[in-house]
Amino acid sequence: MIRYRPLESYAFVNGDDLNTFVNPGLYSCASAAIAKTLVNCPVNSAFRLEVFYNGPGSGSSTYGFQTIHTINGDSFYKRRFRKTADTAGFLFYDWTVFTASPVA
Repeated sequence: MIRYRPLESYAFVNGDDLNTFVNPGLYSCASAAIAKTLVNCPVNSAFRLEVFYNGPGSGSSTYGFQTIHTINGDSFYKRRFRKTADTAGFLFYDWTVFTASPVA
């Protein structure tokens, strides 16, 4: 089931699938125990998920982004997803990890 929610906060529960969180909003995972049960989740620790759209793409495509901010702040993960008029669901791209580096 796709989660359509108004822009609001939501706390993940055991077994949630990140591919169902496509509505713009802020979502939180309070513990590693919950994170380890999530489907399509690249992290095993507490985090916040931000979902947003950058507007319609070319033709009838719609593009969105999911960004995971780890609680310890040392990295974040980002991936893109899209929905087109000719598909029944969303196509999710691979997660990309960005790791913080100290500035000299």
